Amino acid sequence: MKGLARGPVYAEIDPNLVPLSAPLMDSKFCQDQFNVHGARDSFREMVKQGPGLHICITQPAARGNTPCDLHIDEVQQGQVCTQGYCVPLLNGQTIEHLRTVGPWLAVQPVNWVRERLGLPPLKP
Repeated sequence: MKGLARGPVYAEIDPNLVPLSAPLMDSKFCQDQFNVHGARDSFREMVKQGPGLHICITQPAARGNTPCDLHIDEVQQGQVCTQGYCVPLLNGQTIEHLRTVGPWLAVQPVNWVRERLGLPPLKP
């Protein structure tokens, strides 16, 4: 996945989006810099709009008790990829993404605590 996130550099770079020191990549997937999926490295499919695949690979230290996760975000966040990592854009696509994942985000912190206490998770 890290290899897929480090695609070729765009020939033309828009310095209004990303500084020249951080060139934009033409990648099919990009790694999340900020992870909300626990002990997993997560990668987003780069899409212009609409749904997108989100692949969450469990980190080595947690592989005994945390499964990998694959899901499709109903609306993938607006983003560009630089140096293999997602840079979220504050645009309508990201706002719609946050609206669609809001119920999950509201329940997830509670479920992390419940997991530590050995309790079953709540449903969003």
